[in-house]
Parts: sequence; structure tokens; C-alpha cells
Amino acid sequence: MRDHRGLTPLHLAVKSYKENRSSKGIKQLLIKGADRNALDFFDKKPVDYIPLPSPGEPVDSLVLDIRNVLKDQWTILGDCLMIRNTFKK
Repeated sequence: MRDHRGLTPLHLAVKSYKENRSSKGIKQLLIKGADRNALDFFDKKPVDYIPLPSPGEPVDSLVLDIRNVLKDQWTILGDCLMIRNTFKK
């Protein structure tokens, strides 16, 4: 489903991360199969709504967490369920 601007529920969850101060809703949408590469009508992916820190600005751990979850290199076990694997490739 999309709204009148082409925003998916994942776009909306990412846009409201400041109010929620949590990445839980974003992770739940990804577990349910939300497309992290979906484009809105302005050709923006959900990750494009997370601002990059300015040089010299302190890095917000929540922003880093959300950016990592929205990257292509994530796993449901490792990132969404917070289970860490000690094995390396």
C-alpha cells in the first residue's frame, strides 16, 4: 500500500523515527517483508529519509542502527532479532 505521495509503511516508519526513538517498528516491517528498496514518487528509498551526520556532529546510535538495518547486508536473525553469530566467513 502507498499513500498519495507514494510512501510505503516503511517510508513512514523511517520518517517518524525521531518521535518514536526506536527502530522496533522498522525492524518489524522488514521481518514481515517490507521492501527496503521501494521508491516513493520522488525516487527516494526509506533510507534516504535518514539524515547523514554533519562533520563534527555527534553520531546518534539510533540513526546508525536504522541505516544498518536498511542496508542490503542484513539478516533477520542478526539485525532484527538481535542474535549475534560468532562465526566469520
